[in-house]
Amino acid sequence: YYFQQTIIGYPRSIDPKNPPVKTAVKAFRELSKLIGREKVIWRYDPILLSDETPIKWHIERISFLIERLKDYTNRLIISFVDPYRKMTIRMDREISAYDRLIKWIGKRAGEAGIEAQSCAEEADLKKYGITHGKCIDDGLIAKITDLKLILKKDPRQRKLCGCVVSKDIGVNNTCLFGCKYCYATGNITTAKKNFSRHNIKSPSLME
Repeated sequence: YYFQQTIIGYPRSIDPKNPPVKTAVKAFRELSKLIGREKVIWRYDPILLSDETPIKWHIERISFLIERLKDYTNRLIISFVDPYRKMTIRMDREISAYDRLIKWIGKRAGEAGIEAQSCAEEADLKKYGITHGKCIDDGLIAKITDLKLILKKDPRQRKLCGCVVSKDIGVNNTCLFGCKYCYATGNITTAKKNFSRHNIKSPSLME
């Protein structure tokens, strides 16, 4: 097994109910000490560029987090909010500020000894030190379990998703955090209704 924990710390106008960054970092480090850094993956996704969170904000935030997590994980996974997904890295034009952010992430993560991967991104970021990743990673599972695995890509996932076949135990429209960029909760009213059916003693998320 391994865990993936998202730590960004967006403003409350974007992430109304996520735990404070210091709390999230503390939990991440404690889990890493308990089970090993190779089993705890840091996600910084999705990257949202806005008036509140420009590139400078992300650079400062990632720098802050890398210093606190570099000794507790081997891998960083990034992705971008949908409007940016189809952007490709321009080879023959002046590098945009957005491209500079991607380049900086790859360089900074590498300097910290952290492997940087992208999640379901079309652009090839390898030249910036960022490889295509898999959230459900057969290679990592094989390494952790010391088993030889032959697993196929999950056909139910998006075309650009590299995850192997797995069983998803999550349910859409059950979280009340209200993150503005969330694709898993499309209707907060439905989420509240579903949440009311949750029983912590039940083997199922909803009864």
